[in-house]
Amino acid sequence: PTELELLGTDVDWSPDWQTLDPTNPSSSMAALPATSPGPFLVSWSGGDTGGSGLKDYDIQVRDGAGAWNNWLTPTSSTSAFYPGVGGHTYFFRARARDHSANLESWPADWDATTTVEALAPETSLVPLPALSIPTIPLSWTGSDAGGSGVKSYDIQVRDNGADWTDWLSGTTQTSAIFNGTSGHSYAFRLRALDNALNQEAWTPGAQGDAATRAISFSLSGRVLDNTGSPIAGAGLVSNPEPAPALPSGTHGTYSTLFTTAESTVTVNWNKTGYGSPPCTSVRSQWAFV
Repeated sequence: PTELELLGTDVDWSPDWQTLDPTNPSSSMAALPATSPGPFLVSWSGGDTGGSGLKDYDIQVRDGAGAWNNWLTPTSSTSAFYPGVGGHTYFFRARARDHSANLESWPADWDATTTVEALAPETSLVPLPALSIPTIPLSWTGSDAGGSGVKSYDIQVRDNGADWTDWLSGTTQTSAIFNGTSGHSYAFRLRALDNALNQEAWTPGAQGDAATRAISFSLSGRVLDNTGSPIAGAGLVSNPEPAPALPSGTHGTYSTLFTTAESTVTVNWNKTGYGSPPCTSVRSQWAFV
């Protein structure tokens, strides 16, 4: 008998074997929409009429007018997500291989094509009050009309009118605490990146998307006359000046904020028809210094 050494490859064959399959398998790709989000699903299928059965596929991709490049080769899968970049047009082609090593020829052109959407996402930063405690809570939202979905956010901060600097980059959070300094003014701006790598532009202008000033401390108490009755509408005069300087309320109560980091504050009160109030209580909160 003739000895035959098997190489363990798809091309091992002997004329005495009766399972020879001379027929190439075939494949096809599902049509893609004209515009797709990124990433998008690419699907294919195949068959083999020669009897040995379909084994796997080679899938290639071409970006625009560029060269064909292997994407999945070989693969037994019949679908996969392709990432894609916004505004790029992608072409795909497939070929099948059977268990007798018969290999389908590449198609003369492409089997499926699509263009990835190029719409940038949009964001919104929740407005901030004019005055905030130095640990400033920020929250934001994002949406993507192109359907790719928001991938991440970037947030920049501007401290006392200086240049914009990065605070959070590539974050998936939608809220965070900014640790500021008492008396400083801060502006914030936000942008998003979607899964097709479309980038939102920064909001122009010095104020960005939201701005606030960090307070140092608060003062509160009551203004009373010499009979112990509350004085409404008494004006606060202080050094440094408060922000804002609000008159006392109906029950003589007051509460005001300061944006200075000074450790000493002088306070006085006045109202037409009154001398200096003989009984003024002051309660300070220095937690923000």
